[in-house]
Amino acid sequence: MNDQAHTITCVINGHREGSLIYRCIKSARRSIDYARACGLTVELIVILDHPDADTESIARREVGEDGHVHKVAFGDTATSRNHGASIATGHYVAFLDGDDLWCRSWLVDAYLLCSSQTRELVVHPEYSVYFGNEHAHTLHHVDMESSDYETEYFLSQNYWTALSFAARKTYIDTPYIKCSLKDGFGYEDWTWNHETIQKGVIHKIAPGTSHFIRWGKTTHSVRETENGGNSVPRVLDLYRLQNVA
Repeated sequence: MNDQAHTITCVINGHREGSLIYRCIKSARRSIDYARACGLTVELIVILDHPDADTESIARREVGEDGHVHKVAFGDTATSRNHGASIATGHYVAFLDGDDLWCRSWLVDAYLLCSSQTRELVVHPEYSVYFGNEHAHTLHHVDMESSDYETEYFLSQNYWTALSFAARKTYIDTPYIKCSLKDGFGYEDWTWNHETIQKGVIHKIAPGTSHFIRWGKTTHSVRETENGGNSVPRVLDLYRLQNVA
């Protein structure tokens, strides 16, 4: 049973990132160190789903005794995230993929926003910086309570990534759905965003924060495979809009 031993649990989901997971863990540690300096208690969990030997070796070396590495065989990022949330001891959970990076203040800024309100929130960064190949670009995320937020747009494009921050209870109450390419279902984080909104959860932006998301991987990650081909998010009631002008 979860006893809320920490303020925040950082969950890194890895697969076959090799040396890239080194930079990911270093990025997470920088954010964790900053959060601890601000008085927060933080734990680090790395979930390795079917990892290769290099990825596992680097992760275990870098995490050391100041965190936990769990090797699993789900073959599915959604299930790995659910597992991470289930074993987390933090009141809040923050997700990071094994080749991506956080800005230094991410955990603190996301925590301050969540803890300042009684409403159930999911927090996203203000910017996602995609890097790694010729398609590098920056995406400015939209706050759900901003005048720029449009439900119609959200039906065709995901407003946010899976690198979110929320109360652990939010991830437990609304787990990610396992991807199934044979059924044409991928983009589990897009579906999860829709499902939480349908339950009344508010998605907010932490001003001034950034995530750095790698493009141009040399091998396909579990996530890329899940979302490839003709996969789409699950159809929800949110799609059945009424009285749309």
